[in-house]
Amino acid sequence: MLPDSFFQISVLAMVLRLIGSLVFIGVEVWPGMENIILFIADFFVIFLFYLVFDIYAFLSNLRPISK
Repeated sequence: MLPDSFFQISVLAMVLRLIGSLVFIGVEVWPGMENIILFIADFFVIFLFYLVFDIYAFLSNLRPISK
């Protein structure tokens, strides 16, 4: 697999997870729930931790660029 295509697939996966998360929040909030703001804040805090971990793991697996 080419490095450029790996990067594009990784970014695409991150974007699809974000879109999927927004759809999930929309489906959960649509019928009406109590404490909507608390639910959204908790969800995005957990999502942010996951995203930071994902980016950290992605960056730590990159090989150093050699000259």
